[in-house]
Amino acid sequence: MSEPVGRTRAESAAERAERIIEVVTVIAIVAGHSLLREAVADRWYFIVPAIALGALFLAVSVGGGGRKLASYGISRANLRASATWSIWIVAAVLSAGLIVTSLTKRSVPGDFWLLLAVYPVWGFAQQFLFQGLFHENLLRLGVPATWSIGATTVLFMLVHHPASRLMYFSAAGGLAFSALFARFRNIVPLGIAHGLCAAIVYHLILHRDPLLQFFASGT
Repeated sequence: MSEPVGRTRAESAAERAERIIEVVTVIAIVAGHSLLREAVADRWYFIVPAIALGALFLAVSVGGGGRKLASYGISRANLRASATWSIWIVAAVLSAGLIVTSLTKRSVPGDFWLLLAVYPVWGFAQQFLFQGLFHENLLRLGVPATWSIGATTVLFMLVHHPASRLMYFSAAGGLAFSALFARFRNIVPLGIAHGLCAAIVYHLILHRDPLLQFFASGT
């Protein structure tokens, strides 16, 4: 027996409102991060609670809110195809990093390997926020893929404002990952690739160590 039309429409309207709220929330998070970037960017007291809150939100949304992990891009669907493209992106970034390292005659820092191992956790958290929440909701709200890709790319770039060089890399990465998400709707390979690419860019191209910033006191 089918549900009454009025109830179905009410649920549809409620779901649409919920998705709009989530989109606005992501924009507010990015705006707040940009304003407070000097105090919170890459610091443990921002990253650790952010990951914990994201996990809590996901648990509540899936456990009690009726959502499925797949609605956030966490699934086996298109996993291999997304992973294949993600590997090519990592390979391209690694090639660029090795070229820069060779030209600048810098040795690969020891912390690079540690960052390469741990940064995918933060990369996955960011892809969950930008692709799984923001981008996915735009698509489900009926925004054309081209516009949703562009909006997600710009938002991901702005979260790194005003670090100009990092914004350029973020724009390129945001565009690539957003295009892949629009095509495959899977954030798992994207999150891992994001973390690997970030470690390569920070250490081998920008010559920065985020781990030093992570443990900084902020004073």
